[in-house]
Amino acid sequence: MDDPTPGLSTVFATGMPLAEAGAEQGPFPAESAAPEESALAAVHAAGRVHRT
Repeated sequence: MDDPTPGLSTVFATGMPLAEAGAEQGPFPAESAAPEESALAAVHAAGRVHRT
């Protein structure tokens, strides 16, 4: 692959949307959301967008 444009990929997690899960189950404990929060921060820092 000779494309000089860097790529960034993330894993797709199946399940209900976070907004729906939060509405049904209440807020997530902060300590359980830390890995996802840091991953999203890295994606955003790279100037990428994601689908929700």
